[in-house]
Amino acid sequence: MREEIKKISNGSGMLQFSASWCGPCKVLTKTINDNEDKLTNVKRLYVDLDSYQDIGAEFGIRSIPTLILFKDGKEVKRTVGSKTIEQLLEFIGE
Repeated sequence: MREEIKKISNGSGMLQFSASWCGPCKVLTKTINDNEDKLTNVKRLYVDLDSYQDIGAEFGIRSIPTLILFKDGKEVKRTVGSKTIEQLLEFIGE
């Protein structure tokens, strides 16, 4: 998992911090999965905080779901909470 995160955070992509018990996380994951054809320009990695609490702490995650967008190895923005597809497209700059 750390190698995959390193690839995203050192390149371009989006980390999704969630947990299996989190209702808004499930809604966000469903929105993303149902619209994968619209989100082709961004690599996405799902991080389950129940399994990787240390990674959540490393990124300063305090609420879930949290999305962090990276461009050229730099965090450019983050957002918390469930999103519509329109909000996701705006977030990633589509």
